[in-house]
Amino acid sequence: MSDTPHGQMGVGAILFSPNGRIAPSQFWAAWTGLLAANVVFSFIPLISNIMTFVLIYIGVCIYGKRLHDSGKSAWVHIIPWIVTLIIIVGVTVQNYDAVVALVELGESGRQPTEEEALDLFNRLGAFFLAILIYLGIWLAYTVWVGTRPSQKFDNRYGKGPSGDVF
Repeated sequence: MSDTPHGQMGVGAILFSPNGRIAPSQFWAAWTGLLAANVVFSFIPLISNIMTFVLIYIGVCIYGKRLHDSGKSAWVHIIPWIVTLIIIVGVTVQNYDAVVALVELGESGRQPTEEEALDLFNRLGAFFLAILIYLGIWLAYTVWVGTRPSQKFDNRYGKGPSGDVF
């Protein structure tokens, strides 16, 4: 539990500490920085794998503190992870043969026939749909977390808002 009012919390504490509370504007500022970092690091192959775990941790911290500010446990943050993991694993298992066929086609270097290409496109369409569902879940969840009203008084996660300054 943080004894520092979130209006006075430093950037380091906002990004790297799972404790305390942050106001909506602080969440959106940190979330925007997190999104930008994800985009930048996705183009740097050697660093992106390591940074993925760092950025996931930062995401857990900022979502958790925003949930705390609205009186919710940070454990709520595990729900979209589980739902999207189930969707991605389910689609992958269900369409494993299509993935194998695509990899084999790529390794062979040959051009698929029109019938093969259409078959693969239809079978892999489930992956694209799963990605759209994944993005929709995270967008809806992020908006829900970012727009929840702050509890005006102290709660079990820390002192109440003393300002909305980043």
